[in-house]
Amino acid sequence: MARRTYTEQERREVLVDVPTLGVEAAAWKHRVPPTRVRSWIDRGRGTPSKAAESATTVRRAPTPEVAVAEKQTRRTYSDEEKRAVVADAAMLGVCGAAKKHGISESNVSRWRTRYATSEASGEVRRARPSITKPMRTKPPTKPSPTRRVAKTYTPSQKAEAVEYAAAHGVSAASAALGISRYSIYQWQRQVAKAAAGEGASPTTGRLRRTSRRSATHWPELEAQLREAPGLEAKTLLEALMTRYPGQYSEGQLRTLQRRVRQWRASEGPERDVKLAQRHRPDEAAQSDFTHASELGVRRLRPAWGECKFFRVRAAVS
Repeated sequence: MARRTYTEQERREVLVDVPTLGVEAAAWKHRVPPTRVRSWIDRGRGTPSKAAESATTVRRAPTPEVAVAEKQTRRTYSDEEKRAVVADAAMLGVCGAAKKHGISESNVSRWRTRYATSEASGEVRRARPSITKPMRTKPPTKPSPTRRVAKTYTPSQKAEAVEYAAAHGVSAASAALGISRYSIYQWQRQVAKAAAGEGASPTTGRLRRTSRRSATHWPELEAQLREAPGLEAKTLLEALMTRYPGQYSEGQLRTLQRRVRQWRASEGPERDVKLAQRHRPDEAAQSDFTHASELGVRRLRPAWGECKFFRVRAAVS
């Protein structure tokens, strides 16, 4: 069963009869449950007389001007007012100063702590102006310093710098070629040591392939490999570094290993070829027939003819 709804006019008629007839009689007259009438009376209307009185009046919504006027604005305090409140709080206490000036106790406590801290540190806080401050703009961030990467120079560039420095001086070479003076000094020292046979020269560099770099020395290596095919590339490289200092380095080992591997595949000694055998059990078998006459066995029956024995044996067990 759907619940019945009542209009505002019907409610007013019921509430008007309540002061004169009572709740039960008014409910019986208008065919409304008494509990519904009592709920209308208790719904913010108070007593039946006030309910009837409110039923005959029409509420008006506040005008926009009144609503704007009733809106509370946040009060601001000057620095002198705050200091006066703090001075009274020292004599009357926080509660007394708050009641005297009509300010919340939290504000008084906060101002008291703020001014006590500023006086102890010897700082004078500026009064906050009552007008709103313009929004602070974030200062532009400084670009993060980029990490400097060391420059690399080719052997030809190093040789050019050393020659230019020998002719015009290190400072002039640094300014003309854009190379640090410390790098040029270091290259000059390395060239002097290489001339004395104490190290590699920075102006010679390193070739990319051992075949090109050791074209004149490869016949020696090939002769050693023919005499002792088991020599490793590392042993050959160590012999070259000892025999020709400054021309070879450990970084050339991989290239020399590839060259030795190619020589062994094309011109090296022959190797025994071994084919891998796979034994798979229960997949293959061997069979054979044996004549009974070879074994000296007589015929079981003359009509059967010659007998043969059949044998089967697994190839892999």
